[in-house]
Amino acid sequence: MTCVCSTIGRNDVFSAMVTRWPIAPEQVVYDFACALGPYCMLREPEFFKNTLFAIDDFHAKDHTKCSPAAFHTECISYMCQDRAIIFTKVFLSVWNRRRILNLG
Repeated sequence: MTCVCSTIGRNDVFSAMVTRWPIAPEQVVYDFACALGPYCMLREPEFFKNTLFAIDDFHAKDHTKCSPAAFHTECISYMCQDRAIIFTKVFLSVWNRRRILNLG
């Protein structure tokens, strides 16, 4: 499961995830993920222990003082093109399969 959040306060996003979902999402793509990740980990480390927080490409250009680890592009930036294509295909196949299994 991936959460893509709009520009709202860290506590609003945190509260929405903790109160609405029994399990934290695997990925949270948010324009201030650089601040949301540490905020969530300090408040509920057990709940968010398997969650990746990332800034989408559109918002990343404005984050000049943030660690590159917070950027979504870093997830596949060290792969060559062939491996990135394979990774993307496998990721989408697994994601689609999980969605199909949850429907049935």
